[in-house]
Amino acid sequence: FASGLNAAITGELSQEWRRAHPNTETASDRLNKKLTQRHSQWKGNGNYQEPDPPVANKPINIPNTWTLVSPEQISTHIVDCPHSTPKWTNSGVPCLRTTNFKAGFLDLESVQFVSEETYKERIMRLEPKPGDVLYSREGGILGIARIIPKNLRACLGQRMMQFRLDDNLALPEYFTGVLNSTSILSEVQRLTGGAASPHLNIRDIRTFPIPLPPIAEQHYIVAKLDTISAETQRLESIYQQKLAALEELKKSLLHQAFTGAL
Repeated sequence: FASGLNAAITGELSQEWRRAHPNTETASDRLNKKLTQRHSQWKGNGNYQEPDPPVANKPINIPNTWTLVSPEQISTHIVDCPHSTPKWTNSGVPCLRTTNFKAGFLDLESVQFVSEETYKERIMRLEPKPGDVLYSREGGILGIARIIPKNLRACLGQRMMQFRLDDNLALPEYFTGVLNSTSILSEVQRLTGGAASPHLNIRDIRTFPIPLPPIAEQHYIVAKLDTISAETQRLESIYQQKLAALEELKKSLLHQAFTGAL
């Protein structure tokens, strides 16, 4: 899957799609239109501030219809979590922690809860909604992105950020894949070094270099990654079954050996 993900964010996975769709609007054209629109529609206090561009530590080769962007350029909201430990309750509203970030999904079996009052306090900056992308930026579970699934009402614990993407520019599934790719993980390792308590600065995350294909190509890439993920899970299931069978065979042989039956 990691190999497929790397092929996805370099354009290798969707080469045939680009050949079949030569007249697709480029990602840079769409980005420029959206940034211009954002500026013209600005009604906030003070002068409009352009989003910071991506910061690339090394050259990144991408197809000419793609563009390199920062999370800040393709997001409508970027919010850091509250820096406080909530008061836990036995039931109520789920509060997501980085320990819920499992391989490929959010594990809600071991979720903890907060009261409705605490929930309202923790969503004052932005109420999480399905499709938002969460990103762990501190501690042992560092540099992992997960999407809030459908029908989940939850607030954020600590050590994570929340991205709400401009859906005209980027799909949450594609953006999550890029954040979980070896390309960004190597950037995380470079930025955190060998720190005993590693953490990422918000500004660094906001300017991660994100290879961005046209939105139509992103749909194709996400569909291909879903297929690869399903095949990966199928192979993992077979692998686990074979391990279990081998363990049973080992026990049987040992029993026969110790009883003289072998």
